[in-house]
Amino acid sequence: MKAIITGASSGLGRDMARILSKRGYDIIAVARRKEKLLELQKELKTQVEILCLDLSRETECMALAQRADEADIFINNAGFGVFGDFEESSGSRAALGTPHRFTLFDWRRFGIYAGDFHHGWNP
Repeated sequence: MKAIITGASSGLGRDMARILSKRGYDIIAVARRKEKLLELQKELKTQVEILCLDLSRETECMALAQRADEADIFINNAGFGVFGDFEESSGSRAALGTPHRFTLFDWRRFGIYAGDFHHGWNP
């Protein structure tokens, strides 16, 4: 079992890596701060692969996307959250003529929290 976790160098991303490692998952930890990922790697009991990527860069996002099929779980915790109509967000590609409407949610507000692991959610 393997999980890819972005934003794994601190906060919820780091906590999710700890929880999943305790459950036996190998971790692909993604963040910009290598020193923090190395600390996490020493702490966890399962295998931890470190990927130092800046996911604000499209090429680095694409590099990570190529690895997505390796994981049973993908937790995208990098960056900051926004919500609302995709076409109205600052990251919109509406100017390029996307024919679809998407709604973005801040998963930290509406998604799965680390505490859910202790209250019955089991990947």
